[in-house]
Amino acid sequence: MSVSKTAKASPQGLDKVKQAFTQKGWQKNSPIFLDTACVSAATLKRFWRSVPIGQDSFQAICQAINLDSSEIIEQTPTAATSAEQTSATDSWVDSWVDSWVDRAAVAHKLRAQIAGTTRLLSLTGLTGIGKTALARHLAQRLADEGYTCLHLHCDRSQPLTLAKLAHALSQKAAPSHPIHLSFHALIDHLKQHRYLFIIDEIEHLLETAPDTCLSRFQNRIWSDFFQAILKADTCNSRFILTSQDLPNELDVLGDRWPDRWCAQALGGLSPEAQMLLFQKIGLSPPPHSEENQYLSRIGLAYQGHPLSLRIVASEIATTFNGSIKAYWHEYGSAIDPEAALANLPRHSQYLRNRVQPRIKAALLRLKHQLPDAYDLLQAGSIHCRRPQLSQVWLQRAQAVGIEPNRARLLIEVLGDRASLVPTVIDHRLYFSPHPLAIIYGFSA
Repeated sequence: MSVSKTAKASPQGLDKVKQAFTQKGWQKNSPIFLDTACVSAATLKRFWRSVPIGQDSFQAICQAINLDSSEIIEQTPTAATSAEQTSATDSWVDSWVDSWVDRAAVAHKLRAQIAGTTRLLSLTGLTGIGKTALARHLAQRLADEGYTCLHLHCDRSQPLTLAKLAHALSQKAAPSHPIHLSFHALIDHLKQHRYLFIIDEIEHLLETAPDTCLSRFQNRIWSDFFQAILKADTCNSRFILTSQDLPNELDVLGDRWPDRWCAQALGGLSPEAQMLLFQKIGLSPPPHSEENQYLSRIGLAYQGHPLSLRIVASEIATTFNGSIKAYWHEYGSAIDPEAALANLPRHSQYLRNRVQPRIKAALLRLKHQLPDAYDLLQAGSIHCRRPQLSQVWLQRAQAVGIEPNRARLLIEVLGDRASLVPTVIDHRLYFSPHPLAIIYGFSA
């Protein structure tokens, strides 16, 4: 039996919560309460509307006001069942349910591959594009099939090591299956047991060869580790790797075992998925209304970038009290897709503060690894804001001192890093910088 991983408040429960807020002198969206409960403003707004939210978030809200969640929750048969059972999925998977936006086709395909022969899956794309969200969605589904899920994060200042991976594994393993730190013992354990690892931001484990522009692991042991996973006759464990850069070294290894390796690039959300995201945050205007058109234009301006759209929706739901029209009257002139690239830098400071640091960090890493690729992207952000043929990009490259063969290689690299967006127009391939690179990377 599947286990419900969401909960919503009953009308009687909301009355009790309102009384508790009144006693504490809090408003519905009080910043003090948000800090206490460690939930987002958008999640709290859905709670007040009796829209299902993740169980972890529901529990956190109740605990922050010292109320028993069983007195607040709407006791549907599904909710009652979930209260009596423990999911095999870790809490970090549960907490993602209420913010997941459907990528049905790709999610179905990847789940089938991981449940089949695929052992290593890489998800690549621009920062904030939804790589981790998709990975967690897959983990939630696979946990129901008996996989023990672990989530590891790569940090540039404290690189992930195999010892850290083994330590995390030892926290999950049954006492009868002790984990040893030796390389071969670790591989053997992973071959025999069903673990699903999400390793986030593996770009921090990679370096780029200046001559070929191909990415490779800084520490050779990671190459040996993943090769051992791929070459083993059988292996029950699975790995989902997220990265802003295509891990070329793994791509080469994967060519030797194509049924055991998959690389999936993620782009922006489709218009339908964009509207679903807005709906999940409580914005549900009628399909052909003026407000619906405003949301569509926002989605187009940001090319379906999930992080940007989630922040916009949260700001509408909180600062503008759910009024899409009020938000548009404030920022609409900066969101018109025809003038988006010129005006979006002057868009919401709240949005800029949340997105810009992540884009800047990605571009600074590019500048450090491949300075000429950074120079080409910067030149294109000034002179090639609209889609241009590769010949135009080669001209821009020559203007900044990059010879044609090198420029062709850099165009490919920038495409792999989702900094350049390919578009087919009249059966010809055009390239343009991703709007977020222009808006938050090179704008004043």
